[in-house]
Amino acid sequence: MALRIIRTFLTLSSLFLSGNCIQIWSSPGALPTAIPASCCAALSTNITCSPDLVSARFISSGRSLDNAILNQYCTPTCASSLRSYQRIVDLRCGNTLYTMWNGSTPQSGPSVADPLAWAYNVTCLQDEAGFCLAALYNGTKSACSNCSLSYGAVMLASDYGRARVQPDGYSSLLSSCGVPASEYPYNYSPTVTGTATATPTASPAINCTCGQYVVGSQDTCQSISAAKSIAIDRLISANELDYNCTSLTAGTTLCLTASCALHTVQINETCAQIVANQSFTSVQLASWNPTIHANCDNLDAMVGRSICVSPPGEQIYQVTSYNYTTTATMTSMFPGPYETGSILTAYPNITTSWYVNTTLPALVTHTTTVNYTAASLIAQRTQYCPITFNQTLDGWSIADLPDACENLLDPYCNPNPDAPIPTSTKFPAVCSPSYYITSTTSSAAGATPSPLEPNTISSCKQYYQIESGDTCSSIATQFNISLDQVSRTSFVFRGTS
Repeated sequence: MALRIIRTFLTLSSLFLSGNCIQIWSSPGALPTAIPASCCAALSTNITCSPDLVSARFISSGRSLDNAILNQYCTPTCASSLRSYQRIVDLRCGNTLYTMWNGSTPQSGPSVADPLAWAYNVTCLQDEAGFCLAALYNGTKSACSNCSLSYGAVMLASDYGRARVQPDGYSSLLSSCGVPASEYPYNYSPTVTGTATATPTASPAINCTCGQYVVGSQDTCQSISAAKSIAIDRLISANELDYNCTSLTAGTTLCLTASCALHTVQINETCAQIVANQSFTSVQLASWNPTIHANCDNLDAMVGRSICVSPPGEQIYQVTSYNYTTTATMTSMFPGPYETGSILTAYPNITTSWYVNTTLPALVTHTTTVNYTAASLIAQRTQYCPITFNQTLDGWSIADLPDACENLLDPYCNPNPDAPIPTSTKFPAVCSPSYYITSTTSSAAGATPSPLEPNTISSCKQYYQIESGDTCSSIATQFNISLDQVSRTSFVFRGTS
């Protein structure tokens, strides 16, 4: 059942399975005769994957496979086979468009191979917990998780994924997560569109603009790059190698692209430093090196890699300068006729009379009224507040007094600056902090009795020792407070026994 489901999303004509090998076409002869024989042979090459192939359309629709199928499909053998298939198809078919089925839209060989390789990378995405694509789709992975950030890098490596993930949005996500771009590099390979052609009869044109090179046993991408003056990432992209070039094998024939002047990226180097004192800008630098992000935030991931510092095909960036000369003359700019005269050597005297009104207007007398500041207005209206400034500094406020005091004190202690200045008045004794500080029933100011009941608050301002016969009602009456206030933590009472 699982095999059948996967196959429905592979938008190719048919699949032919033999053991663990899959052929998209059963043989070279199954392809139209108009396609060159070497390209037909490449397209019908065995792909060693099981149980089937996953298409880009399946992945682009936001689907994933269960772990049982993933364990069969996501193997080093399948990954290597897909890369090999992708490389040989690109090499032998190039970007020429062919009609591969009767009545179908012409397409290139890479448009068959590239989506399969990309779909594998997304399908087999893993983090420290294992395969994670399904969990990411289910929303159980956070935006800054390893799985989420790895997914963004894989999606941006191909146009198939860029329909769902945008480079600017991914850069912003890395920044908000505090993660450098070097931890999640990606090598962007644009979708090959190719050019339509008439029915070909000649041998396939291998898309190698500057010849071919057979890899030797001691070769690396770095050594080939230096020897042929080709930027590493351009060499990798042209030959569909993996980002770290681990798939480079001796005996493989590589396509050589246009050479350029090379520069090796150094630790902590920036695009601004590379283009300093150059005749080109970072915009041009990024256009010559497609793996450099537009905002140049991934250069630290390219340390040790060679990049182009001239347009591919040129060893120096030449800026065309223009020298302009003009034949303009006084006569051409200001047509005559002209009258010949003498140059003045002394200026004539000129007498000027000035007429002004010498009668000044009468002085205007202004009366100025002092504009009180907000502080002075508040001071006038709080002069009768029973809570003094020093008591405020000690922590006293209306909230520390009985509830009945609030409405009485509020106009005097928290006045509106625009309200009339209140007149002198008297307040109940219990509405003044002084009552509690000097009360005969209170302990001496600042003195703390001992021992205290457990959990007594440290900011207690008054202590009362319960006498024989005291009740909560009698205490409330004595202090002119409610029974509810007796239980408040700002009033702590200690009994004798």
